Amino acid sequence: MGIMDAFSKEDRTEITVSQLYELVKEAGRADLFRNGVKNKIPYAHILCVIDGDASALAVEKPTIWHDAKTDPPKSPGLYYGKKDDTNSMWLCNYRDGKWTLSDSFTAQEMDVILWTEYTAFSEDV
Repeated sequence: MGIMDAFSKEDRTEITVSQLYELVKEAGRADLFRNGVKNKIPYAHILCVIDGDASALAVEKPTIWHDAKTDPPKSPGLYYGKKDDTNSMWLCNYRDGKWTLSDSFTAQEMDVILWTEYTAFSEDV
């Protein structure tokens, strides 16, 4: 015999407004949880919605642009480089600590302040 068997269909009981608020709040949380599980939402996302804390979902963005002076490329090759803080970028070769334009016949050196991988903006990566 369960606790519900102790009540008839139309029994009345007294509850306070704060108790009603807690019941409604927990019913809403249960509904959110059930809908999340039913729609195959990852568990961490469901908890963030229920608790109202999205810190568990914070994903650190990868560094795209590197400082050319303090963090030069590890190997020689083709990279994108920036000469200034505008949105202009140049296709450059990097070798032995020197940056050269890749589209010139002669090795024209350039000052690069920021660099990124050649494949940083492709969709295949």
